[in-house]
Amino acid sequence: MNLLGLLKDNLTPEVISQAANLIGEDKDKTSSALGGILPAIMGGVMSKASNEEGASGLLSMLKDGGHDGGMLGNIAGMLGGGDSTSSMLSAGSGIVSSLFGDKVGGLVSMLSGFAGVKDSSITSLLGMAAPMVMGMLGKQVGEQGLGASGLMGLLSSQKDHVAAAMPEGLGDKLGGLLGMGSMFGGASGLASAAMGAVTGSVSDAASTAKSAATAAASKVEDVVEDAAGGGMGFLKWLLPLLLIGGIAFYFMKGCGNKVGDAAAMADSTMKATGDAVGGAVAGAADSLASTAGAVVDGAKKMFDISLPDGTKLNVPEGSLEDQIVKFVMDDKAAIDKAKWFNFDRLLFDTGKATLKAESQEQVDKTAAILKAFPKVKIKIGGYTDNVGKAASNMKLSADRANTVMAALVAAGIDKGRLEAEGYGAEHPTASNDTEEGRAANRRIAVSVREK
Repeated sequence: MNLLGLLKDNLTPEVISQAANLIGEDKDKTSSALGGILPAIMGGVMSKASNEEGASGLLSMLKDGGHDGGMLGNIAGMLGGGDSTSSMLSAGSGIVSSLFGDKVGGLVSMLSGFAGVKDSSITSLLGMAAPMVMGMLGKQVGEQGLGASGLMGLLSSQKDHVAAAMPEGLGDKLGGLLGMGSMFGGASGLASAAMGAVTGSVSDAASTAKSAATAAASKVEDVVEDAAGGGMGFLKWLLPLLLIGGIAFYFMKGCGNKVGDAAAMADSTMKATGDAVGGAVAGAADSLASTAGAVVDGAKKMFDISLPDGTKLNVPEGSLEDQIVKFVMDDKAAIDKAKWFNFDRLLFDTGKATLKAESQEQVDKTAAILKAFPKVKIKIGGYTDNVGKAASNMKLSADRANTVMAALVAAGIDKGRLEAEGYGAEHPTASNDTEEGRAANRRIAVSVREK
């Protein structure tokens, strides 16, 4: 769940236009300012609820302030002027003061300089945005029945979304001002987000990539020591950062175009790091190049599968396609309803059952395998993590499984060979106590029922 994404869905052109009129600023500049304000407030909320005591205090704020999400359906009305607008701004001002304390002034100045608007305009926009953030949180707390620990878990899962949403060039400055480190992105935050996206999207390769990165880091340390001896001691923090960006870049390159969002973040990381390093990195480039091989070895390798009908598929080693073909062609492999193979390159819109366009590649290759083995019948299972209501999770998992089945039918597979079922949070493959575990549990899997 991307809370900032859900919030931005409420910022319609009408709402932004009304906000711009209210503060007397250009509509584009108002939109730009809100682009920095929303992740800043979300970061402040995350910082406040980073421990049990803070999360309990935040729950009290949500309850006492009546932040149940009701206002989200009438933001335009709230910005129409009069008592409702004044009440909203007053409540928002109190929230901002509670989150940022004596740093509010610095926050306002930094955001106004970034967006090119007056300080007073930023103050008003903060007052408008803060109740929206609290309303979205209150809605999730109510719908999911969250306590302090549940709220902490929900907010901790938002770090990558906050880093990705922060406008370029603003993240590191706000992180430094507010003492929140790399929460707001920048070069280090983008690298972390890119690696997180890689791990979540191609989880099977995580352990091998980690091993390769460890080996590569050892080599980089030698390079850094040599560079430091030549008067470039600042490379001790720049080169490892460059390596992280390189890992994400090579990992994405080795796996094709399967996780485009992570590749984009990795690319941004490389650019940000490259600007900082400048000519100094060039002297160490040859030594760093030798580490690339270790990183590439950790990524999944692509290879060709030859199917009985003459079709050739280029797929990642250990992927769903690789595993299913091996299973179907192995005469000794018995049908087992407990044996499932996970799709590893399917992406859905957040909280929805809509497949993203980049998922079509794996759908088409799976369909090609089913066409080559016409006797094979499969069951498609949908799964979620344990965040949220069980009924909602069950519905989402079933909807997603049915979406994949419909995509295979559209690709030419007889529906009689397919079935789909949602299992919600049942049958987890990892712990739901960590974001990595929850990401692994949000999956679509296939069980071969006849071959």
